[in-house]
Amino acid sequence: MLKVTTAGTYSPFRPLGASAEFYADSLAIAIPEPGRLPSRFWERSAAMSCDHFKSCHGKCCRRRSILTLATHELTTQVFADLFGGDILGLVVPDFWPPGDCQRLAEKFGETFVAYADAETGASEVLRSFHSQALYERQADYFAGAVGSLRALREVAEPGLLPMSKLRAILDDEWPAGASLMRFDGHTARFGLVRNIATEARAHVDDCRRDRPDLRETAGVVAQFLANVYLTPFNGGELELWDYRPTPEEVAAWTVPGDYSLDLSKIGPPSAVIKPTPGMLVVAFANNPHRVRPVSHGNRFAQSGFIAYRGPANALGLFS
Repeated sequence: MLKVTTAGTYSPFRPLGASAEFYADSLAIAIPEPGRLPSRFWERSAAMSCDHFKSCHGKCCRRRSILTLATHELTTQVFADLFGGDILGLVVPDFWPPGDCQRLAEKFGETFVAYADAETGASEVLRSFHSQALYERQADYFAGAVGSLRALREVAEPGLLPMSKLRAILDDEWPAGASLMRFDGHTARFGLVRNIATEARAHVDDCRRDRPDLRETAGVVAQFLANVYLTPFNGGELELWDYRPTPEEVAAWTVPGDYSLDLSKIGPPSAVIKPTPGMLVVAFANNPHRVRPVSHGNRFAQSGFIAYRGPANALGLFS
């Protein structure tokens, strides 16, 4: 059974960030089987003419949900609903065994030297595409991509990696399949391991913005984040906003000298997710998202991005 939690509703006539017009409500509903949810859950203005990826910019009502479901319910239709903009995010609490999560976290910590992310302050077992997206650093990223994937698999043996499981599910369920992205013929990695001991301020991830010169990023319609959490911690909740800002808005809302967005300009989050070991979360990375400060422990997770390039095209995977 699927559990549906509404993310909240915005007024059609108030700008984003007008908190008086935002009301977060929660609703649990039993759905007989996975698939496209009844239209009453997606309450939109009758006059609405824009689709999600063109973005209404707060000018029409929107009500989208976080779906909590079991691993076997990650079906083609659920992914179509997510990538098509009908769902704000997916949560799978039991995606990976918690006991194996702890084993992986310990082995990653013992095996790899962590790099500091200059923007978020997170330590990364492998540098990410976004942290190495600048032209002068791309050679290091691509040179180590295939070898780093092999090293991660060896650490996980005799088991698998959480991102390997997600990669297989996406490839099985998505009609055009899913595969590692190739940027100018170079293989990307998928399955970055990150340890956030503090916070990650509100931001958006956008490979098109970071590398507009690459042919492969030009075809990306939307970018999704995927996290599998490996350790218990206090705080560190994931905040999601049901709004995709334009590049001009991102530029206007970015705090000078920082990567983050000004919270006073983007308003309250539409949904807040408390991660637990073994949980998978998939959500829009082009929308603002934030990790609340971690008060105790380390927020260890394996993560990646899913590039949606339209319903007839294969999904691209990278970290």
